[in-house]
Amino acid sequence: MPFPKAKVGNFTFQGASIAGVFTSLASKELSLAFDVANGPQFLFPIKNYFITHGHADHAAGLPYLLSMKALSKQPPVQVYMPGDLLPPMQKILELWQDIEEHSYNYQLHPVSLSETYDLKGSYFVRPFQTFHRVSSFGYTVFESKKSLREEFRSQNKETILKAKSEGIEIHDYIEVPLISFTGDTRIEFWDSCSWVKQSKTLFVEVSFIDKQRTIEETRHWGHIHLDEILPLIEEFQGEQLILIHLSQRYSTHQLEILLKQKLKPELLKKVKVWPRQQ
Repeated sequence: MPFPKAKVGNFTFQGASIAGVFTSLASKELSLAFDVANGPQFLFPIKNYFITHGHADHAAGLPYLLSMKALSKQPPVQVYMPGDLLPPMQKILELWQDIEEHSYNYQLHPVSLSETYDLKGSYFVRPFQTFHRVSSFGYTVFESKKSLREEFRSQNKETILKAKSEGIEIHDYIEVPLISFTGDTRIEFWDSCSWVKQSKTLFVEVSFIDKQRTIEETRHWGHIHLDEILPLIEEFQGEQLILIHLSQRYSTHQLEILLKQKLKPELLKKVKVWPRQQ
């Protein structure tokens, strides 16, 4: 069955996220995927995989994807993941290569909060801390923009070119957080860094939405309950907050009804529910 697609800012994302079953969302324009689920076909053209954590519904498809890419002789895939996931994942990949008697073409990178990871053009990814049952990270896509420094804005072209030729920096550089993706996490991610709440789009997991699973039970398994995120939405400074990772026990329609009941209209405009696979 086809996976849902939707515009996210200037990009189109495709994929799905169902708690305990499947999580992967990807953009061909950015050649970026957040998590890989069971290795769906829409990930084949993607060059950069950012894995939030090592649970099977988010990461088990990596060997299959790398195998398919090797068969089609694609260039090396860049795979980013928490550092303590890298050694066991390397063993898994080596075993599959032994089983298939075929070599994969990939590079594994341990993620660090102090590093950034380049995409194409002016885009790059910066990780942020999340809080799941195992080591985990969220990821933010930034755009680096430059603008002429204020002191040069009233100057003529010749003056500006002269300053540039003398090695004077004539531009200011601004990093704009475009898209953040939490993966699985407790609500503590919300205050882990300022830019997450400033992102134009924030994908955030909400696994449980009613009394079938209490906040305490939800937190025990390293997830977020709807009643935890609702009071914080007023702090969100971006354009859209997209809820993902809903448990199978609920329909997206049930969640949409609760949002209409519990959110002010001006906040409801910002909140969306990612659709299920059709």
